[in-house]
Amino acid sequence: MTAMFRFVHCADVHFDKPFRTTSRSARQQLANSARDTFSDLVDLCISEQVHALLVAGDLFDGERLALRTEEFMLAQLERLTNAGITVVACSGNEDPGAPGLRAATMAWPERFHWIGSHEPREVVIHGEDGAPLARVVGAGLTGAHDRENLVSAFPHPSGPEPAVAMLHATVTDALGAQEHDTVAGCRTDQLADKGYRYWALGHVHRRQQVLDRPAAHYPGSLLSHNFGECGAMGALLVELPASGMPQVSFKPLARVRWETLELDELQTVADPAELAGVIADAWAGLRAGLDARADQHWMLRVALRGECPATAALADEDAIQDLAQQLDAADDELLAVEIMHDELTRPVDLAEHIGQPHALGLALEILDEAATDNDLLANLAPESLAGCPTGQPDERHAYLRALLQDTDRLTAQALLRENHR
Repeated sequence: MTAMFRFVHCADVHFDKPFRTTSRSARQQLANSARDTFSDLVDLCISEQVHALLVAGDLFDGERLALRTEEFMLAQLERLTNAGITVVACSGNEDPGAPGLRAATMAWPERFHWIGSHEPREVVIHGEDGAPLARVVGAGLTGAHDRENLVSAFPHPSGPEPAVAMLHATVTDALGAQEHDTVAGCRTDQLADKGYRYWALGHVHRRQQVLDRPAAHYPGSLLSHNFGECGAMGALLVELPASGMPQVSFKPLARVRWETLELDELQTVADPAELAGVIADAWAGLRAGLDARADQHWMLRVALRGECPATAALADEDAIQDLAQQLDAADDELLAVEIMHDELTRPVDLAEHIGQPHALGLALEILDEAATDNDLLANLAPESLAGCPTGQPDERHAYLRALLQDTDRLTAQALLRENHR
C-alpha cells in the first residue's frame, strides 16, 4: 500500500514586517510572538511527523529582515531538516528570488529547497523506504511587482506519484484578492487544467479554499500584522493519499490574535466609567465564543458608533487613551486596546434645532417640508437617480421619500459631530 503524503502548507510569514500599532511595548511583544509562532509551526511539523513543509511565498520581508531574525529563521529551518523533514519554499513579492537579492544569498540548510525563478522546478519527496512518495512543483516571483501569469508554465506532473503545485499568486476571484497587489494573476480554471492534486497558494491572507477539484487552498497568513487580518491564523495540515481527495485541516498557530469589537447600542451609556464596563462585558462575551488557543493573547480594536451620552466626555483624546489603558490593565491577555470613536455622536433632540437660525435648523426645515411638498422634493432630487422609477410621479415621490427616511437624524448627527471636533 502506497504511503500517505503528509505535509504542512503555510504562507506569508512576513518575518520582520512592521506591526500596525501605536503601542511600543505591544510591538516588541508582537515581534517576540512572531518568532514563537514560527517555532510552533516547526513543532507542529515534527510532532505530526510530516514529510514536508511547503512555504508558499513571503517567508520574510526583503531587506527589512534583521540579521538576528535571519539567524533564528535559518536555525528553525535546520531544526526541521535535521528531523528528516523536507522544506520547499517559493519566493513571493516580498522575498523575490532574482539573483543578487537577499533570498539568493542565504545559507539555506540541506533538505531545504528554495525556488526563486519563473521556471517551475520539481522536488521529489521520498518516503522512509527511499522510494518517491510525492512530487512538489513550484515557481517563484523575481520582483516585487511581478505580474506574469506563471501557471501556464507549469508542466503536467511527470510521474505516477501525487503531485502538488506551489505558487505565490493572486487568484483573481479569491476572497480578499482586491486587498493585495495583483501578482502572478491567474484564474481557477487555469489551476484545474494542469493535473495537480493540490495547489499550495500564497499571497492572499484570508484562509480559504478557492477550488474543489483539484483542491486549491490559501492557508492565510501565519500570523496577523494589523486589524485587517482578524481571526485565527496558522497553517494547513494536508494528508494526500495516492488516490482520492486530500484531507485538509486548519491548525491555529498565531500566539497573538487580532479582533475587532463593534458596539452601536450605547444610547443609555452615561459616562466613560460605564462605557468601560459595557466594553469589558461585550469583549468577554465575544471572546467566549471564539475558537482560540488556550494561551492566546489579543490585540483588540473597539469600534464605537451611534448615539451615546458619554460622547462629550470622550472628545479629549486623553480620555480615549485613559479608557483604552483601563481596559488593557484589566485583562492580562490583552497586549493593546485601540478605540475608534469617530462615528460616535451625541444624542440628538431634533425639536431643539428645528426652526433655529443655523445650518442644521435650515436643513431640518427643508427635510420636513420635503415630506409633503412634491415640488420641493423634485427640486432636491437629480433628474437621473439610480433605481428611481421613471414612470408615474407618485411612484417617484414615494421612492424619494423612502431615501430621505431618517435623513434628518443623520444630518443632525453629522453636523453636530463636525461642530464638536
